[in-house]
Amino acid sequence: MIIVEYTIDHPILRDTSEQVLNMELTWERSDPLEDRIRVLLWADRNFDAFEDALKTM
Repeated sequence: MIIVEYTIDHPILRDTSEQVLNMELTWERSDPLEDRIRVLLWADRNFDAFEDALKTM
């Protein structure tokens, strides 16, 4: 098993994770697109607050 630590540098995820306490994000995969990277994350704990915070971004 590999455990990694990462830095959230995208403003939406960074700001949302600062607003929602006790949020656990689990990276599933990243897919390169033409001009960006699509990231699939699993959000665990306090999901409703996380989703609400995303809507305000």
